[in-house]
Amino acid sequence: MTGSLKLIYHTAKVRLGFLIMACTLTGVAVTPGHSLSAMQVLVLGIATLVASSAAGAFNQFYEHEIDARMTRTRSRPFVTGRFEANLQWAGGILLALLLAVAAATLATNWLAAFFVFLGAFTYGVIYTVWLKPRTWMNIVVGGLAGSFAILAGSAAAGATASPVALILAAVLFLWT
Repeated sequence: MTGSLKLIYHTAKVRLGFLIMACTLTGVAVTPGHSLSAMQVLVLGIATLVASSAAGAFNQFYEHEIDARMTRTRSRPFVTGRFEANLQWAGGILLALLLAVAAATLATNWLAAFFVFLGAFTYGVIYTVWLKPRTWMNIVVGGLAGSFAILAGSAAAGATASPVALILAAVLFLWT
């Protein structure tokens, strides 16, 4: 992986995105009787990964000044100047999220896409912008991103959330 791609990979928190994507695929798997094609499941999974990664990148973009003060985060690209926190990055992050939601809508249905959006919005805005500077409870609400991913998979598979998916989403939320 080239240097720039590696920086983007870490900035977008792609490893976490794969876990969120796994939650979406779990939501599909636990919903009985679905008729999704392999391509629909693949597109939904990738859409979830991209939306989650957009939220992860937004987190680092938005918090770059705070990250500069913490030992654990001071080497992040927006802090060190390897990436410039500018309008192009903001636009790229927003575009990635919009494309992910559009792909989820076209591949499955609006409810699944809405849950994909809610997961990214919860992490990017509610967790990062609103709660993180105000309370230590932010991490609990941040767990909703995975819960919404499970619901996205279930909604794609059956247009409503299955009872098993609802239970898994609740367990994931309570686990965090």
